[in-house]
Amino acid sequence: MARARAQTVRAALIVATAAWGLVVPCGSVRADEHTAVDAARDEVERLRGDMELAFLDVQHDHEHVRAADWARTPLGDPFSSALADFVRDERARTEARTARQDVDASVAALEALAQRKVEPPVTRTSMIVVLAGVARAARADRSAAPRDLFVAAAGAAFAAAKPEDAWDTCFVDLPVVEAFRAAQKKLAEAQAAVAGPPPPASTEKPAEKPAKALEEMILSERARPWLGPWTGWTTDIPEKQNKRQQRSVKPVWVDRFETTCAQYRAFLETLAPGNRSAMLPQGWTLDDKDAVQMPAGNERHPVTGVTWRHAQAFAELQGKRLPTCDEWERAAAGGDREPRAFPWGASEEGRAWAHLGVEPKGTFPVDAFADDATPDGIVGLAGNVAEMVATYSDRAEVPKAGPDKGKQVLVCGGSFTSRASECATSWRWVVDADAASASVGFRCVMDEAEYKKRHK
Repeated sequence: MARARAQTVRAALIVATAAWGLVVPCGSVRADEHTAVDAARDEVERLRGDMELAFLDVQHDHEHVRAADWARTPLGDPFSSALADFVRDERARTEARTARQDVDASVAALEALAQRKVEPPVTRTSMIVVLAGVARAARADRSAAPRDLFVAAAGAAFAAAKPEDAWDTCFVDLPVVEAFRAAQKKLAEAQAAVAGPPPPASTEKPAEKPAKALEEMILSERARPWLGPWTGWTTDIPEKQNKRQQRSVKPVWVDRFETTCAQYRAFLETLAPGNRSAMLPQGWTLDDKDAVQMPAGNERHPVTGVTWRHAQAFAELQGKRLPTCDEWERAAAGGDREPRAFPWGASEEGRAWAHLGVEPKGTFPVDAFADDATPDGIVGLAGNVAEMVATYSDRAEVPKAGPDKGKQVLVCGGSFTSRASECATSWRWVVDADAASASVGFRCVMDEAEYKKRHK
């Protein structure tokens, strides 16, 4: 149970903080210069551990503050008195204050509480954010009672339905988070110093390769591939089942590339005009003639902002379906006794960074990162966008009729918001089947019999 809880905390924190820091490549370093890089990496990992402990506080307080009777619980005389002093001091300030200054004031107030041996109603981590909210509210409303200000600030800090969403929304200014960002930057600088300047660009024009057709499919046919264990979201799978094992998987043809915006627009245009609005991705619109309007220039980008049912409807029109998690993993990891850690092989060096470190953050054309490819030529399984599959979080397959309402489905592969570890072939996460995300798309597979029927 403790192991599963630790996994959940780490996975939730990774997702909640994915877009904050720098992505740090693990390139090779010279033996005589390991010390500075190793020290910087140790500091990053130490602070990551501190953030995980802070997230445990947030997770605990999220449930505590959202309880029905919390707002009516007395705060206690010592804390109420200290809170009144804090509010009075904030209202006495005449200068404008930044969010950073409010956080600093919260930390100072907590140190004063500790000296007076006053126990706050929530953990120190949450108090930093809540007191910063109290400070802002106290200056804006000079008549509200300190207790009301505190209850409202706590409610705002934990308004999100999930603790990781509360963390990502309200806890990004914690001192430990800023220290973590600074440590990541220092590590990146140390690694860059060791790596030296990049080699001069070649003046020879590389031979042009013919572009792969976006509709092309690759046969994945190992009958009993070795699969697992998974990392990331594994709490719904009994520990004894989350191991390396052989599983029977039928041959399927896999889309070489993720489904593009142009392909999805073509699908929408086959629908009756009155049926298009219900299938639109996030950010897409219809004009006054019900013509589909998609983001300009994104024709070859992977489509995102669609739900599982949108993806399945697209697939069915092509005689395809969404892959199961086992089918996806066989294509990405190879299915041998020793799996590929990444779609291209065992090492993350030099290849995963093409889609992690690129600015601006967002999708790129599905064929933009040729190195992100399996030996069979399936592209984009590590990054650009993560991909929905037809498997529930407990490893059961989604039925042909589609997911039950409220069920979560697995997501495989990394995206432009991910860290390198989330681009591994073993990484799994979950999304609500009826939800849509800007960093999640899909690719399709076709059963072998259907493929032979269409291509004989």
